[in-house]
Amino acid sequence: AQRSDSLVEPVEPHLRTLESLGLIRLLQEHPELAYLFRHALIQEAAYSSLTRRHRQSLHQAIGRILEELNPESRDEVADLLAYHFAAAGDTEKAVPYSHIAAERALSTYAYDEAILHLRRALDLTGSESPPETRSRLLEALGDIYALLHQGNLAISVYQQALAEWERQPSADRADAIRLHRKVVQAGAESKWAVDRDTLRRFNQ
Repeated sequence: AQRSDSLVEPVEPHLRTLESLGLIRLLQEHPELAYLFRHALIQEAAYSSLTRRHRQSLHQAIGRILEELNPESRDEVADLLAYHFAAAGDTEKAVPYSHIAAERALSTYAYDEAILHLRRALDLTGSESPPETRSRLLEALGDIYALLHQGNLAISVYQQALAEWERQPSADRADAIRLHRKVVQAGAESKWAVDRDTLRRFNQ
């Protein structure tokens, strides 16, 4: 549990009660007061006791509070924002924050983490989501696979991005050209590392 000074008064008595019962412990007092559950099982039990609707409303509230507490540095907590808004069922906010979190992870060479964020964002987007959103996420995912020299995966994901591009009512041809160029580049760099059938499909 963590909160700013503006939330101290209504939360303080409840925190003291939970601490006296041995359910939570003080983690730090400065720069912000923070508590931890004494055991993961306590946290799990408390969470599972909530109804789904209550959980979603709490995650939504936490996401909004995080936004309010970090007006100038939301990118730094993008992973937390993505998690809470996804748990709240707010895909409109969760997807862009997941994309930002992926970009931040990529900037520190945390490729697996970046892939995880992008995969989660894609899972949140469905057939009714704007195809340009899915195309952008898929292209970013393909770029990471290309960086990792995983040509098969990169080509497959780029082709999925092209399929989403084709669904757009007013698609920009420049986007298709860029994606095709990336497919060619990924294929050229991995032609000696792929099997014959994959290379034949790429050539087609």
